[in-house]
Amino acid sequence: MEETHLRHMKALLGSYAHSVEDTHVQIGQVHEEFKQNIENVSVEMLLRKFAESKGTGREKPGESGQPSGIAMWGCG
Repeated sequence: MEETHLRHMKALLGSYAHSVEDTHVQIGQVHEEFKQNIENVSVEMLLRKFAESKGTGREKPGESGQPSGIAMWGCG
């Protein structure tokens, strides 16, 4: 009975070790993909995405026909 139990426990531990190893490999793959994505992102791309998400940068200053901020506040 003890021997059977020990064999079963050994098999479970082997299975667990295999699962941990597989998970480790998958984490390594995700890590490599993350590093590649970081290398492929430029500062210009990040700025463009930020401007798009905030709705800024669509017009050059002064193109909208609106007075500048200085004139609006009476400081100019």
